[in-house]
Amino acid sequence: MISELASLELNFNLRLNKKKSEILTAEDVEDIAGIKCRKEVKYLGVRVTTDKKEQKRIAKEQIQRNLNSLRWRLKGGEPNVVQQLTCCLARSLLIYIGTPMMVAGLWKRQEIDGLEAGLYRKILFVGSGIANKAILNTMTSIRLAGDAITSIARKVWEDARRQTRLTSFFDKEEYSSEKQTWKDRKRT
Repeated sequence: MISELASLELNFNLRLNKKKSEILTAEDVEDIAGIKCRKEVKYLGVRVTTDKKEQKRIAKEQIQRNLNSLRWRLKGGEPNVVQQLTCCLARSLLIYIGTPMMVAGLWKRQEIDGLEAGLYRKILFVGSGIANKAILNTMTSIRLAGDAITSIARKVWEDARRQTRLTSFFDKEEYSSEKQTWKDRKRT
């Protein structure tokens, strides 16, 4: 792929900046074609790593950090308004962060639903005696974040299937199992 980009340089005036570029790989390689290899990189301010457990932890931490920042900025505000704004942000963050996590095969629908319920539980100070399903049914008059993420992830997977060069980035086993799940849902 690097050599293909280099071949475009003359025709389209595209240059790969090897000094600023990094390749994310789990392999113990120092560089590939002069580009540094890393097991962890920062992309658009978000840490990305090859370790799946660490990536899950980073995503959850990012959601919580943003919610805590909003709570701090809104402290002293009307409690009902603060709760509503925090719930809206929690849902938006979950969709924003959860979509790439689901596409990468790191989160499943059940995890997303659990995270969403857990966020609402913390924001609204709901005890553990109430089931997650009851919290989600009460809080989401529209559709659940998991539904939104699944829909977006399905579109990404379908696009990736059409463009075979992209499918190498996705976990093919996870893709086929999710695809099967969607087929099963259509039958019911």
